[in-house]
Amino acid sequence: MPPKRRGTSTAKAAPAAKKSRPSTDAESAAAAEPETVETSEPTAAQQPASATTAKPKPAPKKKAAASRWTIPSCSANIANEYKRLLTDGKEDPFVFALMCDAPFSNGDSDDEWEDEDHDDEEDEEDEDEDEGDNKKDKNQEDGDKPKCDGGKKCYCTQLYDDHPEHPYVMTRAAKSMFVDLRSHCEVRDPDNFRMYTFNDHSAYGALQVLENLILDYEEADSWQERWAVCEAMGSFLKTDYVLTSIDDGFQAMAIWKLMGRLFLSQLAEFERDGLLTKDGPVKNLGFIMAVWMTIPSDMRPYGILDDSSIESLGPAKDKKKWTPHSFDEQILAYARKYDIDLKGPHNLDDVIQEVEGEGEADLPKPESNTEKADVFGYKKDLTKYKQKHGGGTSFMSTFGRGSQRAPKSVIGGDSLDITSWTSAERKKAAFNKKDPLSAKELQMIREGCVMSQG
Repeated sequence: MPPKRRGTSTAKAAPAAKKSRPSTDAESAAAAEPETVETSEPTAAQQPASATTAKPKPAPKKKAAASRWTIPSCSANIANEYKRLLTDGKEDPFVFALMCDAPFSNGDSDDEWEDEDHDDEEDEEDEDEDEGDNKKDKNQEDGDKPKCDGGKKCYCTQLYDDHPEHPYVMTRAAKSMFVDLRSHCEVRDPDNFRMYTFNDHSAYGALQVLENLILDYEEADSWQERWAVCEAMGSFLKTDYVLTSIDDGFQAMAIWKLMGRLFLSQLAEFERDGLLTKDGPVKNLGFIMAVWMTIPSDMRPYGILDDSSIESLGPAKDKKKWTPHSFDEQILAYARKYDIDLKGPHNLDDVIQEVEGEGEADLPKPESNTEKADVFGYKKDLTKYKQKHGGGTSFMSTFGRGSQRAPKSVIGGDSLDITSWTSAERKKAAFNKKDPLSAKELQMIREGCVMSQG
């Protein structure tokens, strides 16, 4: 899993990494999009003048948050890359871009395929192109959408305005963040470094990644940045990277409910600001709301999001009630209220039928949905989560590295990122008792490179 620099060759290969899971067509396409953002200016075909994007709403500057990152580490480098995407001015990070398919397994047996098969298919496509420029893609002749080819003919370099009927839409920022989340998880998996630390290292690493996403949401300066977190988080929660196997079931349940509150709080903000509408500036509401709506049904077989106490929804005087584990009910209620067309996930119809069987769900009264009201209890629950589970992932890292844990109220960070460890700490946990990172790789990380599975 060598470090990679944008637009350059990689360093000498690192020790053989655990074979990565097959990736979907859309994940491959999502991975390609941020590279385009970083290395080249958009062509006229890639970014037409009519590209639809929401005009940023001015937001007050927040006090700079304390750094979560060890310098150097891959986590710090990934965060810096994303920050540059938001601020370098090369492309609009909040333009709504298409993907050929959902960026997660979506119920089709053909969705997942090996990288080598993908390479073979790309070679065949190149041969087909040589036979004649006028020959149409077979899928296009049949009236279907073009098969994903990394942007040659498919939707992956096109924008929402090109095909507004297409369901799979994410902002460029969210697509970049989604790919970054995979990289964050890979450097938190000791198997990729031929190391053993403790049994649940990679699962707690995924939990730490989710905590960092919550902090990203808290530190965002605009609704566009917050929405990008919601887009990436929802899609990421439907991949097989996420935690289902940590030994602390209470913490797992707590963070899943917290994330549900986060998303509903964002919808409440949109309602308050008049953005929760099918024809508004948030062009992928139907897809992202559908993604989040299917998450509870995905997790209940694992004993997650299957129970919670009834709570007041908004002020007690409003006499509105809800249960945080079934936030899918509120998402459907918002979609029905604002005539938003839910679309995307393969199991959506079944989930809608299941949720409708629970009866009509309450929503906050508009007059109670003020900026400080916290109608879904997200702020309160975040404080509670930090008090009860803060410092947890840092503590777990001590089983492998033996260093001091972070303060109890701190969540997120990079303590489980193997590249943030000292050479001595990595040697101690390595199978051969040697640092799995070479001097050249360490230098590349110091220069800002990111590790990814090869």
